[in-house]
Amino acid sequence: MSVANFVKLIPRLVLATPFRLFAVYVSLFCVAVAIVFMYVNIAMQGFLAQEAESAVQSDFDFLAARYNEGGQGMLGQAIGERSAASNNGLYLLTDANGRWLAGNLEAVAADLWATQGAAQFAYRKRGSDARQRQAFGIVTRLPNDLHLIVARDIENQEMLKRVLRNAFLLGYALIIGIGAAGAVIVSRRMMRRVDEASSTARAIMQGNLAQRIPVTGRADEFDRLSENLNAMLDRIQDLMVGLKNVSDNIAHDLKTPLHRLRTRAERALQSSSSPEKLSEALGSVIEEADTLIQTFDALLSIARLEAGSRSESFGPLNVCALLNDVAELYEPAAEEQGLSLTTTCASNSIMMAGEKHLIVQAVANLLDNAMKYAIQPAPEGGAKHPAVELGLEDRGDFIDILVSDNGPGIPEADRERVLQRFVRLQPSRSIPGSGLGLSLVAAVARLHEGSVSLEDNEPGLRVRLRLKKNLVAAPHNAADDPLMVTHAA
Repeated sequence: MSVANFVKLIPRLVLATPFRLFAVYVSLFCVAVAIVFMYVNIAMQGFLAQEAESAVQSDFDFLAARYNEGGQGMLGQAIGERSAASNNGLYLLTDANGRWLAGNLEAVAADLWATQGAAQFAYRKRGSDARQRQAFGIVTRLPNDLHLIVARDIENQEMLKRVLRNAFLLGYALIIGIGAAGAVIVSRRMMRRVDEASSTARAIMQGNLAQRIPVTGRADEFDRLSENLNAMLDRIQDLMVGLKNVSDNIAHDLKTPLHRLRTRAERALQSSSSPEKLSEALGSVIEEADTLIQTFDALLSIARLEAGSRSESFGPLNVCALLNDVAELYEPAAEEQGLSLTTTCASNSIMMAGEKHLIVQAVANLLDNAMKYAIQPAPEGGAKHPAVELGLEDRGDFIDILVSDNGPGIPEADRERVLQRFVRLQPSRSIPGSGLGLSLVAAVARLHEGSVSLEDNEPGLRVRLRLKKNLVAAPHNAADDPLMVTHAA
């Protein structure tokens, strides 16, 4: 990246969340380090000062005892001995005029003599050309206008303080520099990921629904977010494709009945036939209109179910009792068509929480389809007795409702496709229906966190409607509702 581009990028980097987080983190870290440094510095200075004061006070007490014991002569002798023996001890004894009498110090600043007690001052040893060093000591005036300084060299302590201070400042600079560099690097990486997501969003807004956010494979939070967003985009694309297919299928499957409806209405208007024939024509028009209304009602039901909102009327259901009730409604039609309808439950006490009317409608649609195809001739042309079986199986957290027939069945390659709206296989186009029945069943299954699968019944088709039990306390008892059946063929 060129310098010019990097300069342009700086405002974005500074405003980026990672950079601001790093800035907060570094600031807090610097405050913590400053507190630690202050504590260490104060503790160290206190310890070193106490050590120097203790040594100076010990020397001063010793020399004061010698002065009290033998006067100026013994004091000078003691100072000479200590000056010769000690590397750190500093001593100076002068007369009232500041003339050197004993000790290892050169003359000190005149204003130091005005100080009485503890003092820190610069000094140079007698006979040394080295630079001045720092000392801490006690300055006192003795009888006979004598002046005495007893001190210790603290230059090393001062140097240690400077080293510690410089190390602290250098550490601060390194922390801020490394933190800023890390913030820039992390911000650029995160901005790159955000830019990729933004670029994908722009491409999708421009109509390219196949675009997806790249996943790096690091399994970090961005990858998890990208995977979830990609799954959402997949679902949106499926819905858009489904919407397009629905539009195409509506145009294809509803055009014919609408034309037929219009033709019959025109013939009824233009006909000079008897009132009986006119009434018959109007009856067929109403029948066609009812079929169209049922189709649109089914479409609206599917749309509401695919919105994914859980119905407030979810309640506890005895599934076996529900299936027996639905089968009882269909028994007269089964007898009329000459087919056998049987119901088998794994248990009479299997319970679930669900929307009763939707489950009834789904089972009714499956039974209606099964009965339509069970009475169709066998593919091989042989004789058969049409039969439909309604079953119930307990699968732990789920229940399986099985609807089986011995009709012609559905080829395995087409079983997923027929779950889509308006999809009707060519051999079944002669059988009345709109191609919405299985779509409605699939929508009911999704609402109940389940699924629909089509299996070979050898011969015929077996539809497995799997629903989640969702056994939770529900204020609404759906078992008390009257049984209502509507159809979406």
